[in-house]
Amino acid sequence: MFSIKKNFALYFSRSPIPFCRDAQRRDEWLKLGVYYKHIGIYVYKRNSLFKFVNLKTSKLEELEKLEQLRAIENGMRIKVVITDKDTIGVDTFSDIENVVSILKQKTSF
Repeated sequence: MFSIKKNFALYFSRSPIPFCRDAQRRDEWLKLGVYYKHIGIYVYKRNSLFKFVNLKTSKLEELEKLEQLRAIENGMRIKVVITDKDTIGVDTFSDIENVVSILKQKTSF
């Protein structure tokens, strides 16, 4: 989730945010809001990268398993950009195998 006005991240989650308390079912909840998929391409200024890698794992990072929360909890800002391009998530070895398979299909003649 982010502030549209300035395009800085407010929070990251593996669950849709914000949570719509008044929706009875998940499909209703998702229809009520605007949700974005996180792609995760990072660019750091040199001093920011050194600061980040020296920070201790934060509580929110431990809960969500998202390192971006470590930066946010420590006052670092993360600029976000909206795109209409979709990507395939790569979080596991089987995800890598899936991407390799897709690339082989797209590059075969």
